[in-house]
Amino acid sequence: MPWRDTYLECLLDSEARPNNGLCDSCKRENGTFRCLDCFGDTIHCQNCCLTIHRHQSFHRILEWSGKYFFKSSLQKLGHILHLGHRGYPCPNRQYDPNAEAGANASEDSGDSDSEDAAKDIVVVILHTNGVFHHTVRPCECTNMKLDIHLQMLQMGLFCATISRPSTAFTFDILDYFHIDAMECKTAASSFMKKLQRLSNNAFPDKIPVSLCFLFLFQ
Repeated sequence: MPWRDTYLECLLDSEARPNNGLCDSCKRENGTFRCLDCFGDTIHCQNCCLTIHRHQSFHRILEWSGKYFFKSSLQKLGHILHLGHRGYPCPNRQYDPNAEAGANASEDSGDSDSEDAAKDIVVVILHTNGVFHHTVRPCECTNMKLDIHLQMLQMGLFCATISRPSTAFTFDILDYFHIDAMECKTAASSFMKKLQRLSNNAFPDKIPVSLCFLFLFQ
């Protein structure tokens, strides 16, 4: 009890933008993005945030509005899940290194430089800390003759369907649900509701529910 006010003050301080608003990585740009899953009270600009999370696709991102942090996502920042090359862009695709920063632009703009974006797919991916939307870009190497669901499997993503996959599960969440079901007797429907709460505790109904998840574990 004697430390209650001090603890509350520390919690309130954590809601402010640290480091005088400068990016902790480049020290030049304004830091507007914070990660809930990275250790430490750090803040980054958009480019640095994307670089740091190239292989951390399932981290939850907050964005500074000028007065407070609100929920954002790596997909909105322009993060792309590249298949076939350990998370790096396929060398046989005409890849623009500046394209990821603007990947949240509409694919229907008709620009000639949106050819790669037209081949991307948006997949709902379930992980242990919530439900994510991600832009997935397949590999198109001549020696890569695997279908996209097999390319995703190589990256540790199990697709709910083989034809035109739109929902996938990380291996981590499959193992997590297996242990949860054995030890806690958690039903698939209850486990899905928990994921919805982790994604949006205030409005869990806004998080898409995949019936494929229920079918997988019945």
